[in-house]
Amino acid sequence: MKDKIISQFNVPEEIESFIDKMLLIDEQKLISKMEDKMYSKNDLKQLVSELIDIDSENFIASCYKRCILNKVIEENEVLYVLSDSYQRLGVFAQFEQDIWEGIDGDIRKRVDEWYVNEYAKKSIEKIEKGNDREQSNIENAYFISLEEALDLIDKKESSIYLLPCNCKTMAKNCNKPQNVCVQFETGINSMIDRGWGVKISKDEAKELIRNANKSGLMHSSECESALCNCDACCCYPIRASKILGMEKQWPKKIHEISWNKEKCISCGKCSKICNFGAFTIENKVVSFNNEKCWGCTICKDNCPTNAIKLKF
Repeated sequence: MKDKIISQFNVPEEIESFIDKMLLIDEQKLISKMEDKMYSKNDLKQLVSELIDIDSENFIASCYKRCILNKVIEENEVLYVLSDSYQRLGVFAQFEQDIWEGIDGDIRKRVDEWYVNEYAKKSIEKIEKGNDREQSNIENAYFISLEEALDLIDKKESSIYLLPCNCKTMAKNCNKPQNVCVQFETGINSMIDRGWGVKISKDEAKELIRNANKSGLMHSSECESALCNCDACCCYPIRASKILGMEKQWPKKIHEISWNKEKCISCGKCSKICNFGAFTIENKVVSFNNEKCWGCTICKDNCPTNAIKLKF
């Protein structure tokens, strides 16, 4: 059965050693028997009942929540298809962190490197469609300032949900806050539709964003589905953009920083918080290299003398 699962679920070598931790026995039985087609709920329930002595309705709901299954809509009917190990891994690391953290660190590092490369490959087509600031085809399309992030929350009429950051929970390259992902999207195959996330108020969301900013987390968004607060060492869009040679294009740099050397007191806060090494401090003197700046703007909000502003 294991060979069938590896084939059916597109399991790469990097994941094979801990596939039993990602997939329950009953889930493995279902995967091994599913074909490459769409199933109605009734057809899927019939298949489950033939394989497993279990409540098929609840089992299917669980498989969808855990990203073993995905939904598709055909002629206004919700159908089910098999997911794959790439999609399941993201949910596994994000919501089963105790198990993910229990896997050998060297293995996790190799899996993280595989995942970010796969993420980059899967993003090429979306990137080629372009970044329209009003509605982008790709997540984390552009960096936004703290003020813009707060304004985005204010303008949202949809519900707001809090989720752990999938980049940070997977990569674990730093100790910055992880429970910082703000989601608006509730459609099929979203984490919210799968049953994850905690609904929060606008005030709670704005407080979360302010605290993230102070912690050195940058704000990026595509407006429609999410507002992310992440850092350069973990963020998959940033890391993937470097793989693809798309630095400063994804997330897109839309702000230019203006640094007033005369106002600067060389406290070093900007150098500590900058994710790209644009601000540095040496011999107690701060310097700024605009070529390294991605325009994330968090330096501005953490400068005690307002020596950093945005160019307009």
